Amino acid sequence: MACRAAPLRSTLLALTLLGFADACTASTSAPAEASTAPPEAAAPRVLIQGLLFDAPPSGLSSLGVNPATAGFEELVTRAGAHHVCSPTYLATDGVVASMHLPGAAERAASAHDDPLATFRLDVKPHVIEGGRVRLEVDLTLGGKDAKATIDVDDAQSIVLGTDVAVDGRPYVLVLRPNIVRSDADLRAVAMRIAGSRR
Repeated sequence: MACRAAPLRSTLLALTLLGFADACTASTSAPAEASTAPPEAAAPRVLIQGLLFDAPPSGLSSLGVNPATAGFEELVTRAGAHHVCSPTYLATDGVVASMHLPGAAERAASAHDDPLATFRLDVKPHVIEGGRVRLEVDLTLGGKDAKATIDVDDAQSIVLGTDVAVDGRPYVLVLRPNIVRSDADLRAVAMRIAGSRR
């Protein structure tokens, strides 16, 4: 397939996504500075949860759930065999987090028309004022490169439709950023995720 730029169409939805990531290590300062200078604030981190799947041709509502209120695990279950992956990143503010599917080389060698053979997802989060996150998304799928920059509230999900489809089922990418300013924030996110699974 020829590579070409394709804009992502975005719609904000209040989905609840589930995932988990381990805490990062805290920064330290030199002993001489510790007694005279306040510790530097660590750069905020963003726990990015996601889901890639190919949706029914008639739209997400035909999955049998309301996408605005469905939980992440319920959405994965409804997507069934069409659920491709659910990446979870713990990214530092301003740093690109990148994901490839395992076995991409084997896919490329065995099926030239497999859209997942070229799959790559790069997300660069920026924490901005008002408890919002700017996501720079670069998705390569089916030989097409789709880029988008989206501002979204902390812990709010965004659904990105693509123009890549298999058997009439368009691929959909769901992302949810969670601002993490401390390890306590990360523990709170993990507890919220664990509670939603009960």
